[in-house]
Amino acid sequence: MKSLYLRIYVTVVVVLLLFAAGSAWVFQRHLDQERVRADALLAERMGAWALLIQRSLPRQDTPAADQAEALREWSQRLRLPLALDSADGIRIAQSESFARRQADGVARGLSVRLEDGRTLWIMRPGRLRQADAVRRGLGEQMPPPRAGGP
Repeated sequence: MKSLYLRIYVTVVVVLLLFAAGSAWVFQRHLDQERVRADALLAERMGAWALLIQRSLPRQDTPAADQAEALREWSQRLRLPLALDSADGIRIAQSESFARRQADGVARGLSVRLEDGRTLWIMRPGRLRQADAVRRGLGEQMPPPRAGGP
């Protein structure tokens, strides 16, 4: 590099590249922090929904049709895909949105074990967030419903 203007030009280009790389790293780090915060808020909200639903569902010894009706009603109220398994793992009920998303291949959800042994399955609201959760492996793998459930 014999000429001064060429040295200055290369120095400016290197500084700009370093600034761009540093800005991208800071931006990515901020996005990751926001994603973790949003996931924690959503998990907290889903836990509150599960507690609310648990307290309002009929007892385990009531007929399955009554339990299914209550679950579908809460699914519509909260606009949230829900399913309920018995303590034996047999599917008692599922909402239409839950069945539709499971048929679409988005078969992951979060399970909440209720105090009486039943399991409440909650799928994350929103298709983009749900697809992101599937890619990152959040939630538990949804088991196929056993035969014998309604």
